Amino acid sequence: MTVTVSLRQVRKAFGAAEVIHGIDLDIAPGEFVVLVGPSGCGKSTLLRMIAGLESVSSGEIAIDGLVVNDIDPADRDIAMVFQSYALYPHMTVRENLAFSLDARGLSRAAKTEKIGQVALVLGLETLLNRYPRQLSGGQRQRVAMGRAMVRDPRVFLFDEPLSNLDAKLRAQMRLELKALHKRLRNTAVYVTHDQVEAMTMADRVVLMRDGRIEQIGKPLELYDRPASAFVAQFIGLPAMNMVHGRAMPRNGGYELETAEGLRLPLPADAAVNEGQPIIVGLRPEHLTIADDGLPCNIELTEPLGREILVYGTMGNSPICIAPGGRPAIDAGCKVGLRYDVQIACVFDAASERSLRHGH
Repeated sequence: MTVTVSLRQVRKAFGAAEVIHGIDLDIAPGEFVVLVGPSGCGKSTLLRMIAGLESVSSGEIAIDGLVVNDIDPADRDIAMVFQSYALYPHMTVRENLAFSLDARGLSRAAKTEKIGQVALVLGLETLLNRYPRQLSGGQRQRVAMGRAMVRDPRVFLFDEPLSNLDAKLRAQMRLELKALHKRLRNTAVYVTHDQVEAMTMADRVVLMRDGRIEQIGKPLELYDRPASAFVAQFIGLPAMNMVHGRAMPRNGGYELETAEGLRLPLPADAAVNEGQPIIVGLRPEHLTIADDGLPCNIELTEPLGREILVYGTMGNSPICIAPGGRPAIDAGCKVGLRYDVQIACVFDAASERSLRHGH
């Protein structure tokens, strides 16, 4: 695999506190990689180290094979789009786009052509003479992206660029960014705490936790085969249900037995030992309502329009069910629940790592 960005055992410490713990990552040319994780996991710090805005405590960062640890941000041939649009308020859209070209000594004709191309791609042609205060949030974010694009960088870095937008505009900009990347095929590293952005936009997702990489893979790999209970609950809305118990033998295989005596069959490839504390993970949409299923008390329903979410308890375990559609289920009733054993997740209760072969 040809590599545009390569991180080798990258660490970052602020004084005695190490916040990035030996990250290894290779990003291919034209790839859209999303760094995702909860606040404080180190994703923005990692992005800022690639950009050169933070120094590397140890390890190496290379762009196109050249180690850039000691190279100034301006000389790394990267462009960064921030959460705040960082536009010059006293400049028009055209002048904002031209600003990063001025230092390159281009002719006026070359600059005009470049700005025209970017404005066309981003739908800014009619806005070139406006000032930032005359633009909507989505338009400002497009200008910020345009200012990065006119430079033709080797790598685009995005630091939560959509988090200041309202939900509807954020969804629209997600689609626009994805379509834009499909056309341009620039290498992009995108930071977000929003797993929906990660799932919908990424070629590969890098899920971080406490300064380490928890799992790397295509979005549906993380969804279908989470490497840990943390990944399983972070990726997917509503979150995966977790049922705790011990592995007990049954009919040549194993099942989970909860403290209150409920028994849940385990997949045949679950690498468990008798009596081992384990967790079974069940996605809400993988649960179906059946008379002969596991007993569940319904406590709350949440109508969302096209479907209804159902919340209750199965023994002592809180359960969310996404049955699809709008079945007639009311708070206070009892239902049975079934699941496809082959797609259930199984985790070790102590390490939280997956116990399924091939997961």
